[in-house]
Amino acid sequence: MLAVLGEDKSDANAVAILIKRILMRFEISVKTKGFNGCGDLRNKVARDARNFARLGIKWVVVCHDADQNNPTTIRQRIYDRFEANDAVREKVFVVVPTQEIEAWILADTASALSMLNVICNRVYHTPENIQNPKEVLVELSRDVNRKKTRYVPRIHNEKAMSEIDLRLIESRCPSFREFADFIRKLEL
Repeated sequence: MLAVLGEDKSDANAVAILIKRILMRFEISVKTKGFNGCGDLRNKVARDARNFARLGIKWVVVCHDADQNNPTTIRQRIYDRFEANDAVREKVFVVVPTQEIEAWILADTASALSMLNVICNRVYHTPENIQNPKEVLVELSRDVNRKKTRYVPRIHNEKAMSEIDLRLIESRCPSFREFADFIRKLEL
């Protein structure tokens, strides 16, 4: 069994969907927990990872957006929350989407926005280089009058992760490739 800790519930659920799709094992149990942002996640990550371990969870995936910070620094901040001899630390994998998890969605914008009946021909070959991918997604989904947005990340990210082409994301997003490689190596 696996668990995912995310900055919010929708991020955790979106990553759980990706794990099942990468493994092509939709029956596996993936527990999720969301927090009230990155600070709350960092403050509670060790406690909650230990709680999941007590429940028999083998691996805990922690998803923390880079938000224009160095992903290596973010990853280290998470691991620093664990004591050096904490066995649970060895069963934690920190995935840091470069910028935001929405960069992965921008890798296949056409599929992600088609669920909202939005036609988007825009192709982002390096979506992790976009400063604010969440805002780009929202803008791309605005109606013709530019007044109403159709894409609401906390509502639509999970559905988008069910629709996007994983091979396309992997080819365009190095942070996703690292995450997918780790997930494929898991023995569950």
